Amino acid sequence: MIKYPGLVPSPQFYEVVDGHFAITEDTVISIQEDKARKKKWLIDLRDIIYNEIGVEVIISAIPVKNGKNIVLIQEEVAAESEEAYELVINNNNIIIKGQYKGLYYGIKTLKQLIVKYKNKLPVITIKDKPAFSNRGWMIDITRGRVPKLEYLFEIVDLASDFKVNMLQLYIEHTFMFEFTSEINVGKDGLRGEDIIALDAYCQEHMIQLVPCIATFGHLYEILKSDSYKHLCEYEDYPNEPYDWMKRQLHHTLDCTNPESIELVRNMLKNFVPLFRSPIVNICGDETFDIGKGKNKELAQQVGGTELYVNFLKEVMSIVEEMGKKVMFFGDMIIKHPEYLEELPKDVICMNWNYDPEVTEDDTYTFMKAGVVQYVCPGTIGWNRALNDYEGAFQNITKLIRYGEKYKADGVLVTDWGDFGSINCLSTSLQGLILGAAMSWNPKDSNCDSLQSYHEAISPHLGYEDMDHLNLFSLLTDISNKMHITWEHLMKWYFDVSFGNTSYGAAHEFIEEPDCSFFRSILEELESLLDKLEDYKGKVYSKLNFSRKRDLEEAVHMAKLVKLWQHIGLMIKKFYFEPEGQKALENRELREEAISLAAQTEKWLIKYEKLWRAGNKESELYRIRDVMTSLCHYLREPGIYRHR
Repeated sequence: MIKYPGLVPSPQFYEVVDGHFAITEDTVISIQEDKARKKKWLIDLRDIIYNEIGVEVIISAIPVKNGKNIVLIQEEVAAESEEAYELVINNNNIIIKGQYKGLYYGIKTLKQLIVKYKNKLPVITIKDKPAFSNRGWMIDITRGRVPKLEYLFEIVDLASDFKVNMLQLYIEHTFMFEFTSEINVGKDGLRGEDIIALDAYCQEHMIQLVPCIATFGHLYEILKSDSYKHLCEYEDYPNEPYDWMKRQLHHTLDCTNPESIELVRNMLKNFVPLFRSPIVNICGDETFDIGKGKNKELAQQVGGTELYVNFLKEVMSIVEEMGKKVMFFGDMIIKHPEYLEELPKDVICMNWNYDPEVTEDDTYTFMKAGVVQYVCPGTIGWNRALNDYEGAFQNITKLIRYGEKYKADGVLVTDWGDFGSINCLSTSLQGLILGAAMSWNPKDSNCDSLQSYHEAISPHLGYEDMDHLNLFSLLTDISNKMHITWEHLMKWYFDVSFGNTSYGAAHEFIEEPDCSFFRSILEELESLLDKLEDYKGKVYSKLNFSRKRDLEEAVHMAKLVKLWQHIGLMIKKFYFEPEGQKALENRELREEAISLAAQTEKWLIKYEKLWRAGNKESELYRIRDVMTSLCHYLREPGIYRHR
């Protein structure tokens, strides 16, 4: 039985027969129409062939007779999709047919076959088109980590390889607005010229760069500024000490103050014209404070949802005046779906849910209301050293299949950076690419299980199995041992440092388990990390620059999993245990804590180096402050005692 060649995404139809095609130096690449526009594609394909199999092929205006050809033919192959393509490989020729975008994706598929099979390509017929016409990634660049432009180009390259056609960069304050200097200071935000360059690069790669900007809630930095703090729903929040949790939960605009909508107007007019996209994502999610501060009395009269919808419609009107279509998050309005009929009919509602056990209820509700929706699963990497890979797999596959069932218009996989963006994009790749695969073909058999998906994706990133070790499976095993996360340590730190007592529930993760539980996890992690280092040593030299960096980051973050569990154990011993005073006097335990502090500091030094390789300095200092404070506690655990 002939084995399926293993493509990500999996094509809608394929047929494999005996035989193979070998590329030789006499092979000619040609294209029949619009040669100038597609010249770069031919050069890229030639370079891929040379880099992967060491053969220099010829680019020609016409195919050769009685020779081997790779021919691109621009023609319609599926009336309902301009992204459809056909790829036929026989013993003598490779023929790709499709419209402009279809040809591009056909080349991407051929590239995957070359990377996987080198110079023994299978004889195969592929007829392919996407299930969803909109297949996107959203990346958080506002909560601590702002990528450099060069790194954003790499993200575009990778996204296009897996047939993603939409990219959104989530922004609250990390854009250099022209109308303010106060907000811009110290943020390392993107500049207008960065957006223009990235937008052009995205267009070359068949990706729509959609402006994505918070316009209602999640405006912490803006509403803490002297210039705009009077526009916050709560008067006292702007004057409180910095707190990651409050940055997540609060700082919503006062929706009845006319200056609020003028601020939003200025933000949009500064930002949106830099993009070619006909869509603007105004976000509008998690406006938890609405009607609880300055507008409490009014909310009691008309309802908080009424206030929300009225302001949302004002923001939508600004976008419509700019000739753009509106996209927004639907988490607030889904609680009162009767308000959906008040919104313009062409708005796009983003149906997000990050629960591994997500149900189809909301997707059905939006469909029944006649709303255009994107389903938005998540990589579940926020607040973690490594993503919850098993949870993300369940979330992404389920929500996308619900989207297919209820005719969603698109998919947008989200990668957030709550509490400083300590998580790295490299550890979210398998979730992002899973979303790309599923949004192209929700019936992809590679995605029937997490293991089969790992086996399918690994070769296409250069991470081939070594001695039965699979990189993504190893990372999943390590992630599953992560009992203590960044959220738990961060909340404990803010409680004991600033006298905050609001995070008690998070402390249970540290306080309740037996010490033997932590010791057992540490032993298991030590064994898994040894295997991971062994894998890295075997594969590292074979990788390109980007994949080397990603692997180095992933291995480094895996080490943080162990450090966090160990720190959690020390906090339990010194802070939560009834006999904490005896622990303070235990010389062996104190030496263990001091050694752990040194290990953590060494880890932090390398982390800062990895951060700066692909990102601006931005808010790295906030992570450093918490990590070094934890190290200070390990050296001087007597500074805090359980109240």
